[in-house]
Amino acid sequence: MLISRVSIKGLKSLLYVSLKFEEFSVIIGKNDIGKSSTLRALDIFLNDLKPSREEISHGENKLEISITFKLTEEELGNEEFYSLVKSYLDSDKLEVKKIIFLDTSDATKLKTAEVYMKDDKLKTADWKKISSHLPQFIYVESIRDIDKATKLTSGSILGKLVMPLVLKKKEVTDSVQKLKSIISNNIGSIVEDIEGYLKEQTADVHKLIPQSNVSIDKAVEMDLLVNDGFSTTSISGKGSGIQSSLVVSLFRAYAKHHIGKNLIFGIEEPDAYLHVGAQRKIFHSLQSITANDGQVILTTHSTVFIDRGNLKGITLLKRNEYGKVTAKRIKQDRDISIIQENLELRNSDWLQWDAILMVEGGTEETVIDIWAKKLGINLDSIGIKILVISGKDKALYFANAKILDDLGIPYAVLLDSDDKNPDEFAEYLIKNTNLKRESCFILDKREIENYYPKHVLQKVFHDKNFESISFGDKDDVKDQLLKIIKKSPESIGRKVALEMIESEIPTKIKNAIRTLGDRILEQSKSSIIQRQVAATDEQ
Repeated sequence: MLISRVSIKGLKSLLYVSLKFEEFSVIIGKNDIGKSSTLRALDIFLNDLKPSREEISHGENKLEISITFKLTEEELGNEEFYSLVKSYLDSDKLEVKKIIFLDTSDATKLKTAEVYMKDDKLKTADWKKISSHLPQFIYVESIRDIDKATKLTSGSILGKLVMPLVLKKKEVTDSVQKLKSIISNNIGSIVEDIEGYLKEQTADVHKLIPQSNVSIDKAVEMDLLVNDGFSTTSISGKGSGIQSSLVVSLFRAYAKHHIGKNLIFGIEEPDAYLHVGAQRKIFHSLQSITANDGQVILTTHSTVFIDRGNLKGITLLKRNEYGKVTAKRIKQDRDISIIQENLELRNSDWLQWDAILMVEGGTEETVIDIWAKKLGINLDSIGIKILVISGKDKALYFANAKILDDLGIPYAVLLDSDDKNPDEFAEYLIKNTNLKRESCFILDKREIENYYPKHVLQKVFHDKNFESISFGDKDDVKDQLLKIIKKSPESIGRKVALEMIESEIPTKIKNAIRTLGDRILEQSKSSIIQRQVAATDEQ
């Protein structure tokens, strides 16, 4: 049984958001956008936890979490389970909703969760039977304290990974049951004495019923000591290299030993404090868990996880123009094979940026970045990625644009006109791709080298003679320059761009940069305004 979708209403910044999940899902986005809150929602739902009042979104009177589970054929064939849920099934999908209301008599408290399936409110006993068949959810929060993380307690990463494996051992299970029986028998005789004394003292007591529970995962505590050949000390006292290796080893051990299909991992920033090599090992360890019928849902900022993950399994959390957090992902029917086969790009090339400016080659990437700074715009700091699509022969770039539309990432395209009419070429692209007119910029001249001022070239390369070069709009200036200057086009462009002044920068390029900058600014302003309004309301 896997989670195919979760909808969350009223948890911190998540006023309403709906996310789809695969066997291996990656949630990305800026800090404080709601990545951890998404995993927290799963933890609250699947582990029957009660959130704190502070976790309920400001202005909301309830928290609503709805999870859609995808059942396997084996689960559908389980007569006991099937009889409980058959009237609520939609093919192989089962949707369950939990609502936790604020207590109207005391706004600082929350009521017990109500559980619904197809608008039917379930009785506690019925929900208990159904929930026993739901997946086990292990929530591993981001490691902030390696000392706590490496102690074998119920809340530590070590405890969450190791204890489920220990408790699967038959001899441990038998011993726990024996211990429970011993405690129960001994408590029983003591309670009988207490009951007798109470009856002597009051008529209000008829029977005293003891309830005991042995929870080995909470009772056991263990530290890990490391002997390095010189001394034996706690792992928490070792360097970050050994500590990072321990985290990797924990996941690898779990991937090797865990048994059972009903297991879902929610992992917050598995990349935290790990070098790139360790991140790669953890990624593959987690993937092996899904190969054993488990499910992994993680949050990350790491390009290692983003680039290695299935592009369609990545969800981008971002704020819309109204400042509300939304979940964006690539449409399931979108053909991404064109990109993966023809464009040598990584997922992180577009997923971790606020806007994309697509250009043909490395020269444009180098020169435009310098020109933007001369306009007072640092593209990197405001989140604009110059994405090289490697030539017009790969004008399949428009497939990228469709992906960016899915994810709500603004973009523009800046291309050479070569021997084409710029306006006609722009109209052709707009008609035959997903490009919008305001996002399409075609240089009026043949290519970017045609915009290099002759006097700047002479200043930079003072020992060269450029009198023979023809600077007509459609002349191949780049080829002429390369015959005179024996350097790469990028190297020539960098030196020339640094010496040019703002008025010499091509208008089309200024417009492309400013258009994307304005879009980012508009989104940022909307988000800030919405947050300020919410903060004012809260006061």
